[in-house]
Amino acid sequence: MKSLLMDAVLKSLGQKEIGVVRDFIDFLQEKREREAEPFIRYIKEKADPMISLAQVRQELSSIKGNLSETISKQREEGDEAFLENKVIFI
Repeated sequence: MKSLLMDAVLKSLGQKEIGVVRDFIDFLQEKREREAEPFIRYIKEKADPMISLAQVRQELSSIKGNLSETISKQREEGDEAFLENKVIFI
């Protein structure tokens, strides 16, 4: 029964709509693969759903300077402490 319904739905879609559906299926599959990565699992285990994006931005706003420039500079200099701590920014 599900198969017949799916066939009917697919037949009613145009090429553009089918492309959108395929893109969405690919997105879901990629998301599932990303979530299987150990780092992503760790973040999800440690994440506090009560903390909002606004709170994160407020906390980060007190950091002086440009974060991307600081990271680039430390990488260029080969900062051992930076590398040893395996700091990861997303």
